[in-house]
Amino acid sequence: MKIVVDFWFDNENVRTAKVNAESEKALIKELQACEHWYEYENGKRITSINMRLVTQFDVRAR
Repeated sequence: MKIVVDFWFDNENVRTAKVNAESEKALIKELQACEHWYEYENGKRITSINMRLVTQFDVRAR
């Protein structure tokens, strides 16, 4: 299932990611458990987000 995540940072910067996951709840649990870097595939490249800098995230089904 394709899920959209908006990552919010202290400086009000927002990064939007499209992630494949089983469900919204499963992705939320995975993000909450992530202490350092969260990696996801973005087309043909792998993108990393430093979760220590994320102040909040929004998850919604596509």
